[in-house]
Amino acid sequence: MALYHKTRNARYNLTYEVAWCVKLRRKLLESPVDRALKTILRRICRENGYQLEKLQVMPDYTHFFISVPPRVAPAEMVKHLKGVSARRLLKACPELRRKLVRGHLWTTTYYVGTVG
Repeated sequence: MALYHKTRNARYNLTYEVAWCVKLRRKLLESPVDRALKTILRRICRENGYQLEKLQVMPDYTHFFISVPPRVAPAEMVKHLKGVSARRLLKACPELRRKLVRGHLWTTTYYVGTVG
């Protein structure tokens, strides 16, 4: 883990612990879906300038540590990650749609905490 990250105007160390669950805690994130989700989350982070420090995908939830620039609010970061990852994962693994409740992959809730 890098101690500090920098942007044009700031040096920062804003690392968050983030977790969210699959709707109704269904165990949908098993192999090969877990690998696809990891790839998708890494790609989203790379596209937005986030540093994904550690990532763990369990059968019914995902948990990771992420460092984001100070201009990004934690709630907006989570909203973006959940929305884009759900769309891309359902496109990559269309068989998941049959197992979902009203087409929703993630619950509306999440956990975010500061690290350090």
